[in-house]
Amino acid sequence: MIINMYQEITHSFTSKKSLLRTIQNDNIVYYWFSLLFLNKSLRATLSQNKNTALSYKEFIASLYFRFILVFFLALFASAMLFHVFSDIYWAVLLPVIALYLSAQKKGFKAFCNIFEEFINQNFDSDSLQKKTLYQIGEFYGDRYAIHSLVDTLQRNIKTYTYFFGISFVFLVFIYPINTLVTCLGLLTTVLIIRIYFNTFSLLRHLQNNK
Repeated sequence: MIINMYQEITHSFTSKKSLLRTIQNDNIVYYWFSLLFLNKSLRATLSQNKNTALSYKEFIASLYFRFILVFFLALFASAMLFHVFSDIYWAVLLPVIALYLSAQKKGFKAFCNIFEEFINQNFDSDSLQKKTLYQIGEFYGDRYAIHSLVDTLQRNIKTYTYFFGISFVFLVFIYPINTLVTCLGLLTTVLIIRIYFNTFSLLRHLQNNK
C-alpha cells in the first residue's frame, strides 16, 4: 500500500480531477495541502481573495469547531471512566459524532473550493497534466518554504506505524481481551491519529504561523 502510494505520487501524471480524487481518498495528501493553505505567506492571499475568502473562513471555522467537539468528547470519555454520565453516554456520543462528520464534510467542501481556485492560479489544464503529484508538491514546497509532500508522507507513516505498533503490542500481548476488542482498539487508534493530524496538528500549525 505504501509502495503504491509512493508510486502514485512520483510517477502518475495528474489533472485537477484526479488531484481532488487523490485528496479525498488519501488523508496525508489532504493534510499536506491543508498545511500549505494555512501557511503564513499564503493565508493572507487566500483570506482576501474574493473567490476564496468565504471558503477559507469556513475551512478555518470547521477546524476550530471540530477541535471543540473532540475536546468535549475527551472530557466526556474521562468522566465515563468514573461512571459519570454513563446513563446518557450514547445519547451524547452519537449526536456529537454526527456534528463532527457534518463539520468535516463542510470543511472539506470549503477546502475543495480553495484548492480549485489555487491550482487554477498556478497551472492551466495542459501544464497540470504534465506534472506528477510529486512535482506539484516540490513546486509548492519550495515556493512557500514548507516540508515537501514526500517528507510529510514519510513522517506521517512513521507516526501511524509507531502508535499502531504500541496499540498492537498492548492489545495483543499485554492486555488481551478478545478479537473484537482488539480490532476495535486498533481501528480506534488509527481514527485518533487521523483526528490528530486533521484537527490538532493543523490548528497548531495555524497558531504557529500567525
